[in-house]
Amino acid sequence: MKRRTLYYLLTLTTFGILLLLLRLFFRNVGFVSEGASQHVRFSYPPLFFFIWNIFLAWIPYIISLKIKCQRAINWQSLGLSFMCLLFLPNAPYLITDLMHMRVRPPVPVWYDAILFFLFTGLGLMLGFFAMRNLSVFWRRFLSRNVHTVLIAGLWLLCSLGIYIGREGRWNSWDLFTRPLDLMEYVFHLFYSPAELFPVTIFTVVFTLFLCLGYWGMDHLMISRASIDSKK
Repeated sequence: MKRRTLYYLLTLTTFGILLLLLRLFFRNVGFVSEGASQHVRFSYPPLFFFIWNIFLAWIPYIISLKIKCQRAINWQSLGLSFMCLLFLPNAPYLITDLMHMRVRPPVPVWYDAILFFLFTGLGLMLGFFAMRNLSVFWRRFLSRNVHTVLIAGLWLLCSLGIYIGREGRWNSWDLFTRPLDLMEYVFHLFYSPAELFPVTIFTVVFTLFLCLGYWGMDHLMISRASIDSKK
């Protein structure tokens, strides 16, 4: 199962990068006729930010594969869990890239729609699978109720991290390179009346979305494993 998941995610990533590269040739393949092109305002950024964002989204998943193999709570498992959680917001962060979606002639809108939803879905899957691998490890040492609360709390922190990244343009590594500036920004979010409402709404909605999506996927995977074990 783990290998099939890894190969599937790699296949989706490769397909997405190929679509990005193919997008470079649209201006030359005639999707817009010569007569029409005189009246079309071309808006043709290559959208290569997806490559960087999906690279960051892979980091927590790769770390989580190592965590899943741990057998005890020790400094290594704690350190890996911390690093996984630090980079985890980068995966569902790709949902917010949908804000960049618009008509960009000469690229057909259906092509960019596939591209955006492919990377958005891939980011979500990388985040969900990373959390599930993390969950598999910690589930061995926690009660069911505590484990459920922990997962919800982690998605809450992840949602807050997405907001900080999108609105404040902060990165995961800023916790090490600019810790004081980052803490000052977070402090300002919760003590500024103008910032408190939007960050609260964003965090709550995103947390509910991620929790429902994750638990839905987790339930399906557990059901699938149960069916396979009975064969």
